[in-house]
Amino acid sequence: MVEVRREILIKSDIEKIWNFINDVSLSLGFSKFHRKIELKKSYKIGDSQEIIIIHNFGFGKVPMKLKIVNCEPYKCLIFRESGDLNSKKVFNHESCFLIIKNKEYYKLIYKVNGSFNNKLMDKTFTPLLKAVMIDELKKIKLAVESSDDNWMTLEAKQYNPV
Repeated sequence: MVEVRREILIKSDIEKIWNFINDVSLSLGFSKFHRKIELKKSYKIGDSQEIIIIHNFGFGKVPMKLKIVNCEPYKCLIFRESGDLNSKKVFNHESCFLIIKNKEYYKLIYKVNGSFNNKLMDKTFTPLLKAVMIDELKKIKLAVESSDDNWMTLEAKQYNPV
């Protein structure tokens, strides 16, 4: 079983953070594992529409279904991604974004729990997942904090990938 928790401080208002996390195509679009997100442009959390995400965990393209498990506006979003249980290429997992007020900042906590149903694969995948999650959080932070910026202030906040 893989369990990873990462967090980042974001200097923005909670509405901007939540609106970004709530936009599934935007918030999940930063993952290096997600190759394609299949959903209608008008998708809103709570819709019954099925979301398919094409993943690549290093073993080729793997389609997985995304299901929203819990949604508490301005607090947390939990979703489950699952694929063919008989496949050795599928990392069935649950992800959680949690927003907590921290003085003048907000803390965005990102947790992932899942498994390939193979202890060796889980163990070797954990460091890679940690790095990808850190990269995702940095991109989310930049996107949220720069959402009100103009070109001049944006240049000072340029982000270089890990």
